[in-house]
Amino acid sequence: MKPSFITLLAYSSFGLATATQGAVLYSEEFDGNTNGYNVNSTTAMVGDNDWVDFSNRINSDSLTTASGGSESVLAGTSASNDPQVRSDFGFGIDKADVESFVLRIRIDKDNANGFDDTLVNGDFTVFWGSTSYVNPGATNIGDTNFNLGNPTTLVTQSNGWHLATWNIPVGGLTAGANPNLESARIDPTNLAAGNGDSWEIDYFTINGVPEPSSALLIALGGLAMGIRRRRH
Repeated sequence: MKPSFITLLAYSSFGLATATQGAVLYSEEFDGNTNGYNVNSTTAMVGDNDWVDFSNRINSDSLTTASGGSESVLAGTSASNDPQVRSDFGFGIDKADVESFVLRIRIDKDNANGFDDTLVNGDFTVFWGSTSYVNPGATNIGDTNFNLGNPTTLVTQSNGWHLATWNIPVGGLTAGANPNLESARIDPTNLAAGNGDSWEIDYFTINGVPEPSSALLIALGGLAMGIRRRRH
């Protein structure tokens, strides 16, 4: 029996839901092709749209090729108990549109045998802000460092890579007076335990709710599947 139009609509809609859920609002691949990276925060200038090594707390940090692989990453070694990789520009994303933050990272916690360590919540931290950092130097200002806390999920991947996802409920980003998300900060290793640890960051992504047209198709797909089930 050939599938009905409703069945095809349901299948196509569910497939589209998988592809469009979490539409990308911002993505930094840390490959130098989009926003750059500045190893010296004191030379960061307005309009550069760089990520910076705040206060030069990271040794040998650069955009490079991942150890033992071909992908481009941001790599470094913590030279402080509080290393910080920061955006020095405003994202201009409506906080109400943010659905999740995603970070792909690996850390050589034991400083031995490369990136073979299993990460746990608290090994790294991500912050966001409703105002952007000041240039040059990306100094601390109000409404910038709101801690996302432990990721919702932390998935272990091959070669020591971990995918951390922070799911944000609707209206969940309430801190700060500005309605927009304007800044982000990644602490690739945490506190004294992270001093001297090598790390690599593959990408950082801010995802949002699906576009209205996608949401409509998702709803139609669900309705179609419900109708089909009733008929059977």
